[in-house]
Amino acid sequence: YSPLSRIVELPIHMIKIDRLFVEGLGGDGRSAALVSALIGMSNEMGIDVVAEGIETDEQREILARLGCRVGQGFLWSPAVDARSFQDLVLAPIAMAQLEASVER
Repeated sequence: YSPLSRIVELPIHMIKIDRLFVEGLGGDGRSAALVSALIGMSNEMGIDVVAEGIETDEQREILARLGCRVGQGFLWSPAVDARSFQDLVLAPIAMAQLEASVER
């Protein structure tokens, strides 16, 4: 029995790469090898991948090079409550609407 069998048995739509693996990127190569394998396997199976705990540009660049397109971490923002998240997401939209109304 292998926990990897769960990937085939369950209706999994996304795999999250733990921040401990992200922290190890740029080190001895073991984390990068594992992350690369996870991303490759997920892509072949049509499963989305998200990396968590991205804190540096180097980690972001390595993950992008390995094919990871979605990530989260302090590189972009610390954890926030739901209201603050809404404000962060809507702020660029509100700014674009304001700029468009000024241009008219």
